[in-house]
Amino acid sequence: MLSKKRKILLISLSGAGLLFAVLAGAAEHVPWLHALCTGWGDGCRETATYTLFRIPLWIYGVGFYVVLGGAVLIPRLQPGVDWLVSLLLGVEATLVVMMVQERLLCVYCLGNLLVVLGLFFATFRKEAFWRVLSLSLAACLVSFHSIVSSAAVGQPAAKRPEPSRVAARVGGREIGMDQVETPLTGQIYDLKRQIHRLMREKLDDLIVESLLQQEAAARKVTVQELIDGEVMPRGIAVTDAEVDQYYLENRARLAEWKGSLEELRNRIRTALQQQKALQQTVAYAWTLQSKYPVADFLEEPPSPYAMLSVGSSPSLGPEDAAVTVFEFSDYECPSCRQAHEVVRQVRAHFGPRIRWVFKDYPLKRHEYARGAAEAARCAADQGKFWEYQDLLYGSKEDLTQDQLRGLAAQLGLDAGDFGACIDQGRHKAAVDKDLEDIKKAGLDRTPSFVINGKLVTGSHSFDRFVQMIEEELKMTRKRP
Repeated sequence: MLSKKRKILLISLSGAGLLFAVLAGAAEHVPWLHALCTGWGDGCRETATYTLFRIPLWIYGVGFYVVLGGAVLIPRLQPGVDWLVSLLLGVEATLVVMMVQERLLCVYCLGNLLVVLGLFFATFRKEAFWRVLSLSLAACLVSFHSIVSSAAVGQPAAKRPEPSRVAARVGGREIGMDQVETPLTGQIYDLKRQIHRLMREKLDDLIVESLLQQEAAARKVTVQELIDGEVMPRGIAVTDAEVDQYYLENRARLAEWKGSLEELRNRIRTALQQQKALQQTVAYAWTLQSKYPVADFLEEPPSPYAMLSVGSSPSLGPEDAAVTVFEFSDYECPSCRQAHEVVRQVRAHFGPRIRWVFKDYPLKRHEYARGAAEAARCAADQGKFWEYQDLLYGSKEDLTQDQLRGLAAQLGLDAGDFGACIDQGRHKAAVDKDLEDIKKAGLDRTPSFVINGKLVTGSHSFDRFVQMIEEELKMTRKRP
């Protein structure tokens, strides 16, 4: 049974705890209470969002102190006071830990902490110490994994603060980051690829170095002794033909050489020997992967062009082809005309193994390119897009309206329908859509190609195109 003095003390502490719990809940609704707390920081606002099983903690506090006061006053319930205080002590320990971790200062929480400590000392009995400690630890563990902040959990994503995407404000107008980044997408991607290439080269060097060091350590020799024993015995031969070839390829750079030709050839031979020795050393190092497995986690920068849409653009090949190539071209662009013959060969070479999509990219500086793009789509209405495109690229004349109609006549197209299509601008919106997509993608040159999401700019040889597409085909075969 509790003594009269202890009852008074426990009732007083329960009343104080009840007051702090009510103040914590009312602080968000009573301005002067809110101001009292916020004068010390944002701790009260943050802790007010703490919930246990989706019920605010201050409500638990009100209920707990009411129950505790009743247990103190009712003799039959007095043996349970120790248990109640033990539970309260464990939960309060969790709150203290959370406030320390998040660096929060809550006036009402500190007041409640003093109350809890007072209750602990008022009910402390030496013989019950281990029972109280065990129960408090259990309450602490449960509450630590159950108390959450409703400001961070269970709220709609739209209400969460978004990082600012405003690059600048001019008067009352905003310039968004997308307006800055989108036109530069291609250039930014090129820079990311250059950075990745530098990192790839450095990582490969470090991997080779590590492989050699581990093997040298296993053999109890130095790295140089390992190289001398495994690489050098194979010989580093440089032929006269290789020296001559290097000299011819670098003659302009070597024009300032003041020594004799024989001295120059010896220097070239030495440089080539060093280069070959390095290549053979690297090749040997990679053979050590079977003993020292290499896990490479350096990833290529994601392509910003992976989600290009075909839309109404002309295309060849099956929709489910393993590789899709987007071509962005201008009918008056000299480089595009040069690339077209190679493109035709590539399309014929791969046939139905790939899908080829053509996107119009008429440049503003080319007077007739826009009209030619719309005319090609008019030819597509009569099933002759690709044939008409060949004539456009091969034309030696300016692509005037008369020339466009003349090329249509060569293909035997319906002159009336073709002419009406051009005059009415039936495909103006389609070309505008391509230009809009190109602007969003940040492409800035013709011709450009996107092969399975990877950007390739400029014209390339037939062999290079085949190599790039074959690499993508191999990649798709490896994927599950």
